Amino acid sequence: MDFEQTRQDYRPQKVTALFVGESPPASEKFFYLGNSNLARFTFKAFRGRRPESDAEMLGFLRDFQARGFYLVDLCLEPVNGLKRPARHAARRRGIEGLAATIARVRPRSLVVVMKGIKPEVVRAVEIASDPGLSVHVLPFPASGHQVEYVEELRALLPALSSCARSEVTGA
Repeated sequence: MDFEQTRQDYRPQKVTALFVGESPPASEKFFYLGNSNLARFTFKAFRGRRPESDAEMLGFLRDFQARGFYLVDLCLEPVNGLKRPARHAARRRGIEGLAATIARVRPRSLVVVMKGIKPEVVRAVEIASDPGLSVHVLPFPASGHQVEYVEELRALLPALSSCARSEVTGA
């Protein structure tokens, strides 16, 4: 599966909110295929319920794109099967590439979709020389953090829709 080509198919012309995950999956589950937990719980944050069909999920992904929202990953290769030192090394290697993406797409807001990657993402923002970029940090919707993710993303949606730029926020 060519995840990058699938991701590019959903890239908006103008990225207003750049969502950043840790890495593409080691499995066949992927946000832009609509079959991952991240896709399902993001749908729930937007629509208040789970999707009822594949067609509904694909419609949501097009709506996500139409809003100017785009999901990229810090790491180019899957890291979820790596031991901690290798995973952290992969995250550090991803900083420069993410910085280049941020500089290229110039989003108004950035949403970190995993608290554990915040330091690397913040460093990428610094390298991209965009100190006014509004950065928000959410937990990844797994391991009991699903409700927290949905509630925090739902509360964040009005700010993502606005044009405001502010300081780095989130825990």
